[in-house]
Amino acid sequence: MSGNILPLSSWKWQEEDLVAPDEDVDFNNTLELTSWIVDQLRACPYNDVRSLIEKKKNITRLVQLKQLREKGTIVHPKLHLERQQKMSALAAFVTIDKVNSDPCKQCLHTKSRGPCAECVAGNNNLFNGACTNCQFSSTASACSFYEGKNRKAKKHGRSTSNDDHSSERFYLTPEVLEELTTRELERWRNMIENELDIRNVSCSTRKRPRS
Repeated sequence: MSGNILPLSSWKWQEEDLVAPDEDVDFNNTLELTSWIVDQLRACPYNDVRSLIEKKKNITRLVQLKQLREKGTIVHPKLHLERQQKMSALAAFVTIDKVNSDPCKQCLHTKSRGPCAECVAGNNNLFNGACTNCQFSSTASACSFYEGKNRKAKKHGRSTSNDDHSSERFYLTPEVLEELTTRELERWRNMIENELDIRNVSCSTRKRPRS
């Protein structure tokens, strides 16, 4: 990869050069949003991100954000592009060839915090097979496409049915917690505290083995 930062016009969408949008990006305009994202990625300090984005100058797909409901209002996911992981996920999203025909189980979950409306996964050499949404939201190892070594089903030799059940779980990550409302956080806290109370009572009532 060259150390020089390539101009945004080096990338194209349907034979047209990408153009930097104005400061106020219209997140509903997929071409404008994608141009803004590529503009951030091409000049980022991370070599792996720049390698991904520079491998393919013809954009494969435009970024369309999910629509989330927050307090009765439709909002878009937040795109904080200061972290290497998030940048690499979006660089892959706009450049790689998609190998999955259906979305992963996390992307189907209503609480999934992957930002893109489309679930896109590449081969196993990229994010160990996880989709770009799961990579973006720090839940790649929980993606149902993930083929990494620390996948629980492979580590413990579980059956396929247990593996499917495990991949349907919802994982609380720092990114997910950041997106939750105060009311949602309080609901999670109450659920966790209740479960801990039940388990503590269960443990205290168990008979101790005879010495």
